[in-house]
Amino acid sequence: MPVFSSFKQNLMQPLIFYVMALFAIFAILWLLLWLAVPEIELNVLNAISTAFGLELPEKLIKSYSMTSLVITMAVILVAVLLMLINVIFEAVVTERLINPKVDIITSERGVLSKTWNTERKHILIRLLNFHHIETLDMKVKCVLAVHERFKTKDGELDDFIAYFPVHELTPESVLVMRPRMPWSIAIPIDQPIGNSINPDYKFNIDGNSIQSFRKNQNPIFIERTLELMITGIEPKSYARFVKHKKILVDRLDSNGYKLILHKGDFHSLPLNVKNKADVEQYVLNSGLQ
Repeated sequence: MPVFSSFKQNLMQPLIFYVMALFAIFAILWLLLWLAVPEIELNVLNAISTAFGLELPEKLIKSYSMTSLVITMAVILVAVLLMLINVIFEAVVTERLINPKVDIITSERGVLSKTWNTERKHILIRLLNFHHIETLDMKVKCVLAVHERFKTKDGELDDFIAYFPVHELTPESVLVMRPRMPWSIAIPIDQPIGNSINPDYKFNIDGNSIQSFRKNQNPIFIERTLELMITGIEPKSYARFVKHKKILVDRLDSNGYKLILHKGDFHSLPLNVKNKADVEQYVLNSGLQ
């Protein structure tokens, strides 16, 4: 909700909202009592002393003959509404104090680069902390998810997904990530990765086909995705955060092979990026094979 989103930015807003809500509830209940029992005169001090058990001097209040039912309903309604307001107020303040304020973004698509390292091709993914405060102890972990679809003898479709931990990537950690300073996650291809299903899966991109993680199988569909888990600490609250990002690599289906990554390199960016869309800027390199 927009009002709760604004609370994250300014702690004074929930305080003001809390006080205004108390006055509004009291005024609404006062009006309801007057409408329900119009023949009586309502006195604010008398109602407060009755509802909250305050002992006020006799000179400050006048005695009016209210029915016990009206008084009981007023006290119950005030108590219930005040409890609800207190629960909401405490939840908003707690969320404000402990929720880490971060805005970690990555490029929607990666870049297949040969110039990052002339000896090996790399997949580059741009990483940026777009919040106005720095983040600490950033760590990046990555797995390659391989989604395959097979057609059984009965003509039915079976889907399998295998996850292969990617051990070679840089940087694996960033001690201090300053606001709006761009980083590039570099993942070399042609690196051996494996799991219990296939301990020697070759992560490569040849531009023509994709190797199945199940030996001697012919899937009708293969899609590979790099999944990133980014963790760190927000220094203002010292709360840890976790971000999960997916970057499509390539796909093989009835239409043939398709590389989802850009070919080339990312544009050079200033140390202080102004717009989030800038992380998507790349340079096309048609000579990459």
